[in-house]
Formats: sequence, C-alpha cells, structure tokens
Amino acid sequence: MLTLELENHVENIEWTVAQLNFSPKFYKFMVTQSDNIRLIKSYFSVKIYWADGLTILNSALNMPAYLSDGLTVNIWHILKVRRVMDSNYYAVLKVFMLEGDLLKVIILKPMSSVTGPDLRLPTIYLQLN
Repeated sequence: MLTLELENHVENIEWTVAQLNFSPKFYKFMVTQSDNIRLIKSYFSVKIYWADGLTILNSALNMPAYLSDGLTVNIWHILKVRRVMDSNYYAVLKVFMLEGDLLKVIILKPMSSVTGPDLRLPTIYLQLN
C-alpha cells in the first residue's frame, strides 16, 4: 500500500494512493526532481498532482509500474489542504508491507529549513555590555 502524506508543523493530511500488485520489496522508487507537488483548483474540487517526478520500477519484472499521477481531494478537505500547501510543508510517500508495517518513506518534497529571514545573508552580531 502507498500513502501520500502532506504535513506542516500544525496539520497533517494522508491519502491512500495505490495498492501494489506485488510485495513492496519488489519495487524501486526513484525521485527525479524535488518540489514536484502541484495543486490545481476548480470551483468545487481540488486535484493534487504528486507523481510527476516519481518513477516506480518493478524490479522482479524489470518494468515500470504505473500509478495515477494525481488525486482528487474531497470537498470537506479542501480548506485543510490549502492551509497546509500555502505554508512550509513536506510531502512523503509511505510504502507499507501487506501486514501494515512501514517499509520505506520516500521524500517527494522536503520541508524548507529556512523559516525566518534569509539566514544566508551576511549577519552582524552585536554584543551589548
């Protein structure tokens, strides 16, 4: 089972995005770009495209595994999704074994480490006596 999780420091949202045909140990996950989560808004729905930079390979058969690249958000979760994605958040794909044990966590979008002023700029520290 694959689940997509979006989280900021306050809220967490998680969806089941796929059931794998084989054991998760037979799959190789490759992320080719980071920050590849897109939110497409329409009048009464929101669609999250999350798999644009993700390649999944079935290593037992040596062929790609295809998943839907997006998911539709239920109308009662739209505001929560917008709050999370409008802030500093991360996105991960969790891979679970058939028994429900977590096997892998694939980072699709890392959380930005800069949370205030840009800390890369030269800074002067003043010491008051």
